[in-house]
Amino acid sequence: METRIPIDSTPYPASGLPFANELEVQRFVEDHLEKIFHLEVISSTRRGGRPLFDIDVLAISSSNTPVIIECKWDRVDAAALDQLAAYSLALQQGWTAFETRVSETRRRAISIAKREPILVAIGYRYDGSVLHSRRSVICVTYAYHGVAFADGIVEQRRRGQVSIQPAREADMTPSPPRILKRYATEKRLACLPQNLRAGFCDVHERLLALDGVREVPFKNVVNYHAPRGQFAEAKIGAGSIEWNFGKPPRWSEAWRSVEMRAASDAEKVFRQVRRAYRDAG
Repeated sequence: METRIPIDSTPYPASGLPFANELEVQRFVEDHLEKIFHLEVISSTRRGGRPLFDIDVLAISSSNTPVIIECKWDRVDAAALDQLAAYSLALQQGWTAFETRVSETRRRAISIAKREPILVAIGYRYDGSVLHSRRSVICVTYAYHGVAFADGIVEQRRRGQVSIQPAREADMTPSPPRILKRYATEKRLACLPQNLRAGFCDVHERLLALDGVREVPFKNVVNYHAPRGQFAEAKIGAGSIEWNFGKPPRWSEAWRSVEMRAASDAEKVFRQVRRAYRDAG
């Protein structure tokens, strides 16, 4: 059984650094997975990734060995290793679904002898205790190249490169650099359930992909502006996110609202907020 995988530590390009959250780390990993690890993605928790067993990234080697990858924006701790162990158990219990997905990927029926998956944790830094008791987990870190972040705080993201390399026990890496305007917002998002955070990030990324849209985060609120003015806001609560939207310039005088409680609400929220964006001209 395979127990290791190759790691190419060459820096690869990334358009917006530093990463704002773990979903952006995951996107980079998926975009460069074949070059860095010589693996192929078969499922992902990102939008359109057809997730299996709630695993961040599920990949396969050339011999169809499953590889489970857990991505963290900051620190990998014991809880992350527990997550990987739970995913491993779920995969082995649902082996038929895994075989089916591999067969779809390879475009031919494949029977795969059940085996333990390779487990990989990716983070900016590690708890020391984790590196002393890895539990057969491959521990790697990501690092930025070609960009400088003074005092760990940046006001605007920029293009650069990112590399993936084995984690070292002697590494005393400080916390990852943060985007100044998003710092307080990210703290509030981090307190939400993972499923809800994923839903927010899905809608957020799709809104920013619309022509002329920019974000203005402030504490627990993220405002969204089109060229004619603000058309929406997302208010981050204790267990939900309230999306308010309307037509500028005085959109807030007659706004409409929709509540997000899980990632399954993302499509509904996006459609309604996008309608306000289109009305804004």
